[in-house]
Amino acid sequence: MLSHKDWFPMLRRQLTFSVESISIPTAALASECMAYITDLVYLEIYMVETLLRPHPQLSTAISRLNCLQELKIDIADRGDDTPKAAAIGPGREHAALLRTFRSPVRSVTLSIRMVEETKSFTYMRNLDPIWLLAPLSKTLQTVRITAYFAVDASTIIHRFSFVTTLALPDSNRVHYIRPFVLSFPALRSLSVTGCTYTSRLRPQDSLMLRTGRHGRLPIVARQRNKQDQVESGSWTVLEDVCGPSLELYKIGFTCQVRRVHLVLMGGGDEPTVVRDVLKDTRPTSLRVMLMVQDTMHLLERVFGHPEAAWSLTCLELKLNVDVIPFSFKAFFERVGHSIESIPLVSLTLEITCARMIVPYQLWHPEEECNDDTLLGEDSFCYTLAGMGAEDIRGHLRDFANKISSLRRATIAWGRCRVKGLHHAVTLDLDRLPQIIDRAYPKPEHSYRWNML
Repeated sequence: MLSHKDWFPMLRRQLTFSVESISIPTAALASECMAYITDLVYLEIYMVETLLRPHPQLSTAISRLNCLQELKIDIADRGDDTPKAAAIGPGREHAALLRTFRSPVRSVTLSIRMVEETKSFTYMRNLDPIWLLAPLSKTLQTVRITAYFAVDASTIIHRFSFVTTLALPDSNRVHYIRPFVLSFPALRSLSVTGCTYTSRLRPQDSLMLRTGRHGRLPIVARQRNKQDQVESGSWTVLEDVCGPSLELYKIGFTCQVRRVHLVLMGGGDEPTVVRDVLKDTRPTSLRVMLMVQDTMHLLERVFGHPEAAWSLTCLELKLNVDVIPFSFKAFFERVGHSIESIPLVSLTLEITCARMIVPYQLWHPEEECNDDTLLGEDSFCYTLAGMGAEDIRGHLRDFANKISSLRRATIAWGRCRVKGLHHAVTLDLDRLPQIIDRAYPKPEHSYRWNML
């Protein structure tokens, strides 16, 4: 392809560099071809350090592109593995590239993957996304950071006036919220996501004693962040926030968040953490991802306190059935008892079988879910079988009878390793017919099903 330079002006959608290294002649030819690209919208570069380090001319050629709108860079330094290299962090090739871009980039995704997370520093400029992206501050609207980053009190503030969406990793790294508040004043959507749900705490463990780097306690980060927002300012209002309960607890919001999506992490004191998050954010809409363990104590201890949930009008509970035996009827009754004092208008319960996804769970061999990709659509699924025996319409009417303000309630469920729902039944008091029963077509199979 590189030998056909006349093709490159027609390259308009996406270009991906997915090689660790290329020869000097190939790099020279690729650099020359970059000059012919005039309408490319999306650029993705994997292992940018090892690709660009031997070929600075290629980095220069890429940075001169003036048509990009979306950029994704994977930073994985696999060069020098000496102790000295580990102490100073990754190379600077990604920084040189990002800070010399000419394109009016609107969306950036940075994935900084460290072979060994450095222990000798708390801040490094070439790991600071605020500094790295500062030259793009006049056009950026969406910023997504995955894996590793370094932001603390040393971060120099740069104002990104048009960024409305920010995504950060949930690997216990968001300790200082002030740099993000001041750098992204127009923010409307904040997500702190990753794989927290795969490393849950046991019921006897304490979530609030879970320390971060340098032994930081969550309560210390929370108090400092609240003080910073009082002294330096906070967001006026956020439309939606998504993240693990502990990460949102540490942020200590002082503004209202209209929609909150909580991912529960386990631990005996999580109800206290969740109540504090709800008091901070005062949401009108709440979605909670929970496991079977959470249904035993969290529902009553959170929603049984009106002062924590008084603002809610819309509630969604996403239950992942990860252990059996499990009583679906008892779950519906527990939910109804827990939320009957909340003035809800809309209630949604989603139940999905997660027993083939969550590791280290034990169940009876005769009730083990079968892989539908091998045995077909009629293969056994514990959740499908259990929900098929439930009086779904009766449960919906029970919710409506207990909550006088409720106008719409939905119970939906799905099977293992599948994106999407299998079946949903909705009670809508404002339309006819009031009961809507929907069976969904076979959804996409996925070994990496998102349980959120």
